[in-house]
Amino acid sequence: MRNGKPENQKKSYRKPAGNASQKSQAARIRSESALKASRTRKERREKAISGVSLPDLLSHLGLHKDNVTLCPFCNSGNSIALRPEAYEFRCEACRTCGDSLKLVRKALGLTNWKAVAFLEELAGKQGAE
Repeated sequence: MRNGKPENQKKSYRKPAGNASQKSQAARIRSESALKASRTRKERREKAISGVSLPDLLSHLGLHKDNVTLCPFCNSGNSIALRPEAYEFRCEACRTCGDSLKLVRKALGLTNWKAVAFLEELAGKQGAE
């Protein structure tokens, strides 16, 4: 016995009235805002990818010169196959494939969102011309 209470007796904790509904409402608001932010990030990413064509991107990165397209991953020439309608590339030599965002990330060593910003900026420059 400790302090007049048996040791095996559990303490009971009661939640204050209304607290559970406030917590659930706050959790719902957080999840809705996270979902909205997720949608806007995804939309921003997709818009950045579709804003610049792959041939223009390769030329801007200096990977397409004199009708030769260099792979930024293995440096082999004319091994890149483009699917412009899907904004995808594939290197037949090293088997690397992906979208224009992956190409920018790997070629320039950028993080995902810095690569998105780069593509947005490039699309803005092309739109201004």
